[in-house]
Amino acid sequence: MQSVDVRIPTSVCFLLLLLGLSPAPGFAGKEPKKRVAVVDFQNEAGYSQYKHGDMGGGMTEKLIEALIGTGKFVVLERQALRDVLAEQNLGNVAKVEPAVLGRLTSAQALIRGVITNVDVPESDEARGVKVGKFRVSAKNETVSVRVNLRIIDTVTGQVIESRTVEGNAKLRNIGVRRKGATINLKRDHTVGKAMDDAVAQAVSEIVNGMEGIPWQGSISRVSGRQLIINAGYQESVEPGLELRVFEQGAEIIDQETNETLGRLDEEIGRIRVIRVEPRFSVAEVVEGKGFTAGNVVRPGTNPFG
Repeated sequence: MQSVDVRIPTSVCFLLLLLGLSPAPGFAGKEPKKRVAVVDFQNEAGYSQYKHGDMGGGMTEKLIEALIGTGKFVVLERQALRDVLAEQNLGNVAKVEPAVLGRLTSAQALIRGVITNVDVPESDEARGVKVGKFRVSAKNETVSVRVNLRIIDTVTGQVIESRTVEGNAKLRNIGVRRKGATINLKRDHTVGKAMDDAVAQAVSEIVNGMEGIPWQGSISRVSGRQLIINAGYQESVEPGLELRVFEQGAEIIDQETNETLGRLDEEIGRIRVIRVEPRFSVAEVVEGKGFTAGNVVRPGTNPFG
């Protein structure tokens, strides 16, 4: 018997877990790594003294590196994302719909961020000590970097998580003043540490938020009873992994809000991975027929029968 599969909102997943139920399909082996794309962070804080120039780009690179370091994600590189957009003549990534980016990059989630505030205390020269022709001040301060973070499901277009994280770092604020000009020492180095702290908090939020999104891939090619799926070693796919195959249904649109609620995908069979390459895997048919390129694959068996 064929079944339908509905994307379950994260809030419902948490409720089911509290009741001791699992909303996600079970499967043998560990879940493959999920694909995410990090969009260049916007810097709206007005801070322009970051020594590496582009603070938004710097924050993006730090986050990508940290996400890869968790071992839980395959992260689309910034340049690869730009290349995809350029190839499709889509221009500014901020104006592209999440669902479109998801189809083009196979990313299951987009991560967007805005640096909203950078607080770097100024040294207090009035309280400094005069040393020859200079006045030197020193004070322990805290540098903070605040970031608004959003995780967006590329299937539904819904915001999974929206959080504000604030990274902090201690600063020994040393100011040297002479003839009205002030030099502040070691400030930018401390801003970098505050950025690192903000990134660490952002990674924690992303890991937690992505738990509500089940892994999925797709069939790239069909050859008889063998199928090529678009995930391999880099996603930690392993031989023996069984996958449910779905034919994607039409999007369900809320008539009042015009928002995409999800899709009713029809299950048409199961396949098993028999060979794994770096970026793709070969699977054999376990049951079902009518598989075509573009069909969605998800781990496990239907927990509701």
